[in-house]
Amino acid sequence: MEPLQYFPLRTLKLPPEEKAVWCGYNPTFHRFLDYGLIITNEALYLCGRSWWRFARWRRIPLQDIKNAMVIKGRGRPQLRIETSRGAVRLTTPFDFYGDEMEFDAKVLEEAVLAIGEVTSRPSAA
Repeated sequence: MEPLQYFPLRTLKLPPEEKAVWCGYNPTFHRFLDYGLIITNEALYLCGRSWWRFARWRRIPLQDIKNAMVIKGRGRPQLRIETSRGAVRLTTPFDFYGDEMEFDAKVLEEAVLAIGEVTSRPSAA
């Protein structure tokens, strides 16, 4: 998958048994904070507010995901993942450019669709 070469996606080292099936991020150059999402055949990985070379990833097993939705408000789109252990949120970094925030919202909406596709497969259950 080509985009995994870009930051922050390239900082995640996937286990050998996992294969990336979808990824999302905003490759804008003017932010100091980045975010990234990677969906594999086994998990969702979230990286929010990583700064340049430092990225912290959170792994959520696909079988734990109950629901995913995008919440738009105050200019910062947010991905809300409901799991068996509670809710997890990924909020995109603020941007003064409205089109960047719209792009972020589209990335999160695509993530919701991709999560739905992967979790509905028999192998993910």
